[in-house]
Amino acid sequence: MALKIKFSRTGRKNTPFFRIVVAEEHSRRDGTPVALLGRYNPREADNAKKLEVDDEKLKYWISVGAKPTEKAKSILKTHLAKS
Repeated sequence: MALKIKFSRTGRKNTPFFRIVVAEEHSRRDGTPVALLGRYNPREADNAKKLEVDDEKLKYWISVGAKPTEKAKSILKTHLAKS
């Protein structure tokens, strides 16, 4: 079972809101996640509130072997650089 850190889309049409989740690699985008790590709101004006992530959970899942998708990696990289 390969795990990925990826986005699960919620919100309404034309108003995207994403949960950052750990899920199996071949599961559906909005399928049942293994763990919830945080959330990402691309429409938020305040950059501090745009991305909320539990750093301890994120570091744990990366240490266990979960690999982020390309999009998740690019967004989380900026978050980890600030921390």
